[in-house]
Amino acid sequence: MKRSLLLVISLFALSALNACGGGASGGNVQPLTITSGAPPSGGAQTAYGVTKSGFSLAASGGVPPYTWSWAAAAGSALPPGLSLAASGLISGTPTSSGNYNVQVTVKDSASPPSQQTANYTINISGSTITITSSAPPSGTFGIVYAGRVGPVCMPGTPGCFCIFMPIRPSCHIALHGFQLTVAGGAQPYSWSWAAAPGSALPPGLALSSAGILDGVPTKNGSYGVAITVSDSSMPMVQNEADYIILIAPPPAPQISAVNSPSAVVNQAYSFTFTAAGGEPPLVWSESGALPPGLSFSSGGVLSGKPIATGGFPITVMVQDSAGQNATPQNFTAQVTAHGFAMTGTMSTARVSQTATLLNDGTVLVVGGQDGTGTPVANSEVYAPTGGTFAVSGTLGAARYAHAAVLLGTEKVLVAGGDDISGNAISSAELYDPAAKTFAPLGSMGSARDSFTATLLGNGKVLLAGGGDANGVQATAELFDPSTGSFSPTGSMNSARAAHTATLLSSGKVLVTGGVDGNGNVLGTAELYDPVTGMFTLTAGNMTDQRYTHTATLLGNGKVLLTGGTDATNSSVASAELYDPNTGSFAATGSMSTPRSAHQAILLSDGTVLVEGGTDENGTPLVAAEIYGSVTGLFASTGSLQSPRFRHTATLLNSGALLVTGGANSTEVMATAELYQ
Repeated sequence: MKRSLLLVISLFALSALNACGGGASGGNVQPLTITSGAPPSGGAQTAYGVTKSGFSLAASGGVPPYTWSWAAAAGSALPPGLSLAASGLISGTPTSSGNYNVQVTVKDSASPPSQQTANYTINISGSTITITSSAPPSGTFGIVYAGRVGPVCMPGTPGCFCIFMPIRPSCHIALHGFQLTVAGGAQPYSWSWAAAPGSALPPGLALSSAGILDGVPTKNGSYGVAITVSDSSMPMVQNEADYIILIAPPPAPQISAVNSPSAVVNQAYSFTFTAAGGEPPLVWSESGALPPGLSFSSGGVLSGKPIATGGFPITVMVQDSAGQNATPQNFTAQVTAHGFAMTGTMSTARVSQTATLLNDGTVLVVGGQDGTGTPVANSEVYAPTGGTFAVSGTLGAARYAHAAVLLGTEKVLVAGGDDISGNAISSAELYDPAAKTFAPLGSMGSARDSFTATLLGNGKVLLAGGGDANGVQATAELFDPSTGSFSPTGSMNSARAAHTATLLSSGKVLVTGGVDGNGNVLGTAELYDPVTGMFTLTAGNMTDQRYTHTATLLGNGKVLLTGGTDATNSSVASAELYDPNTGSFAATGSMSTPRSAHQAILLSDGTVLVEGGTDENGTPLVAAEIYGSVTGLFASTGSLQSPRFRHTATLLNSGALLVTGGANSTEVMATAELYQ
């Protein structure tokens, strides 16, 4: 009974299994069939499919799941940029146009698998590109094309190169050039241009392959151009646009402000006038009587050798090639009896250097800063006989804003100043003219820059004031050549830097002006007595507060103070005299030009030559003037050949004045001049 029941159950299970289609050769399995239609057409550089998300192939029958694959039909290729996933999704972005014959195969999961194949033609139409930028803008002759200011951004913004603006925490980008733009097609694009029929390309402009039209137009006019853009598809797609670019003439020329040196009678002279704007070439002319011996060229050069002194008013004109005239400028050509002429050039450009007259009549130039602001370690010697400079010894420490004093031993003490980091230093060295070498000395008691060093009647050197890491100081010390050592002496009543110190006929030293540790400009003065080693305030204060001024001992024993910078940080034209008999200061005639960081030297005829410096606007000066101690007045004299400040002036044994180095408005100079 039990055995019969098991047999019935087994037969029932087998019957149920067959009824459900079990087995590899079930008679109810439907054949595998591709049921989707043909893949749609597409466009190059456009995502494939009606919804841009692709096209799904479909199948029925067989044993799911299905696996799809494809291959290029004979003599054809697969559409570049499209792919077929095993799931049956055709997707991607076609990169080339054309008709592509493909063979699609689907396999089911039976063992062995069934498969079906279908052949399709997928049409990919060509891409289109459109130039979307506006017509290129007009330009102006001589002015960078399409100049503009880019977006303002905060410093540190990624991708933003900023020029820091101190007024606010923002910056801007200076841009130029016109960017052409395009839509559609396959990137990257390539741009080119050609002159339109009967026209030409604007001279000075160029079109980069990236589509940037840039340059500086070199000729005005109207220019027809054909601009073409090509994409990267295969086959390549192009578009073209025709434009007219107008280049306007430049503004009329404008004669630059005249800051010309005066001419000196019977000396060669040349000065070139300049103008801004205008379309070259410029043609110059003048009206009025020129100084005898000088001529004026169409290139704007006034040159020759004048044979008469005086002021000669002329009017200067210039016209550009477009026929535009500048506003005429009135100009007075000054010819003086005395003036400056160029002499030899130093091997190194220098500013804030020292220049010391040696006993043999040559001049030792030491240290300073070069054109990069780097302290200079070398020195050179000027020989008046040949008017040339020769490189001499090298300092142990490069320095500027230092002091140099010729000692009674014929050697030169070089002390203090600033190093390459801008820090005041205390080291000192001795220059030996015979050996042309520097030897180290013991250090000063304090590091100093912008201080004074004065040779006393007893042969010692007084070093006073200046700045160090702690600020401006009032201390002073003495250098004794006999021992080669420094020792402290009495301190000044006020801390001072950028002041003056002048040895009086009495043997005392007059110290005037400067700035104190709080940045206050001083109008006080004091006297150092070598006998007591003490400083005492003068009986009266100066008539003006000033620093970066000059102090010159006159033949009558008085001291002339000129110019400098006042409490408002403006250069001043005032001058005053210190009278050692009364211990007081009194105003004297003012200079014709405010100036600071200039030079004033007593000449052999008893007059004082004041030259160079910067005016109230900070502009370097060429102007020079002479102070007469008898008249108490300043009078113009021949000017420098180049504007300069923070330079040196040294009276030679011949009575000529040597001016070396310094800076003008654009550079540190290596040139030198002689006043005679």
